Amino acid sequence: MPDTTSSGKSLLDRVTDTRWPVPPSPEDKIYLRPGKPLVLKKPTFSYKNKKITVTIALAGFPLTYSVPIKQLARIIDKVCKFADGTGPTQALLEGLWWAQELYALQSGTIGKPRGKQAKSKAFISKLKYAAAWTYEFVKQEWQKPQTERYLPLQKAHEKFKEEKEGREYHDEVEVTAFLVFHAYKSERKKYRIKNPWKGGTVNNEFSSENFLRRYLVEPITGRISKQIQRKPMLLTPLPVGSVVYRREDEAENAWIKACQSGRFRNPILREVFQPWSSN
Repeated sequence: MPDTTSSGKSLLDRVTDTRWPVPPSPEDKIYLRPGKPLVLKKPTFSYKNKKITVTIALAGFPLTYSVPIKQLARIIDKVCKFADGTGPTQALLEGLWWAQELYALQSGTIGKPRGKQAKSKAFISKLKYAAAWTYEFVKQEWQKPQTERYLPLQKAHEKFKEEKEGREYHDEVEVTAFLVFHAYKSERKKYRIKNPWKGGTVNNEFSSENFLRRYLVEPITGRISKQIQRKPMLLTPLPVGSVVYRREDEAENAWIKACQSGRFRNPILREVFQPWSSN
């Protein structure tokens, strides 16, 4: 049966409890929001009790979570401290972000952003998380020989160099900005998020300092860095199918090749690299 609670703490206890037999993505069949995995259905808002309700999946069962609309921003900030890009905690965060986009106007809190401004703020929060995860991945890949880097990243980098008029370019911050702003370009236009390149194209001036100050910010980057230290696999794309090799001495190279076109467990990185994936 669905489990309903109004306590952010009790829900976090439930979704972070390792005793629950939660199957890893992609086995969790929770892809009903196009392009936004992990949430079972569209969040709802009750005008009667002024609460939003988010539904995710836990151990194969729907879990519903209700929170007063005026506490939504505080709960989102709390869940962000636990979410590592995978599993039910990330599902909850995705659902809460979606609810904030849908029902920002209904919050009606004096002195806080409302309407489009609140929705824009919610999207900027998502951009910051995407930028932080992407930056960590780009830094990791740049330490590898070019032939061993993630293939979608190689494709994106080639397009980036093309727009830079063919010049070699290895600024990790600017490449991160290119990836993230390309992945979310429709949302950026919707919320009128300013392009980080002056003039609107990557051929124009880019300030790494400004991007770092606006998007790669503490405490988000600190949280994600600690999560990666605990679970390095969060930055590792895994093979989509079986890894086949003929001899034992070919195993390592076969694994590297399979991971180069693999799939992230982390849904944020999946979104960022989806435009460059061959499907």
